Amino acid sequence: MPLEQHPLLGVRYVQSVRELGTPDLVILPGTKNTVNDLLWLRQSGLEAAVLKLAAGGTPVLGVCGGYQLLGETLDDSQGTESGHPQTLRGLGLLPTRTVFTAEKRRTQVTATRRRAPLPGQR
Repeated sequence: MPLEQHPLLGVRYVQSVRELGTPDLVILPGTKNTVNDLLWLRQSGLEAAVLKLAAGGTPVLGVCGGYQLLGETLDDSQGTESGHPQTLRGLGLLPTRTVFTAEKRRTQVTATRRRAPLPGQR
């Protein structure tokens, strides 16, 4: 919501590759079901489009479940998230692995950006 209200930013919510275009930044938001949303990203073609943008230098930011999507795997071997046991390959943009369990564990983390600054930064 704060990004939508910023006068210098344009925020678009997309549901197709055609709507995605060539953004300056891609944000994968939180989700109620990370596994199903990953499958939807694949089926819609948006996963491939986001990976292509990332390979071309477009920053991709994930928030909560969106962050989990950016990792290497989503391990739902107990069927906690999706209702049946499965392990899926994530987008592979981060060296992380999410394991879904009956009890949620939340951890505060700190990250350091190693690449060049985002466009417009010094």
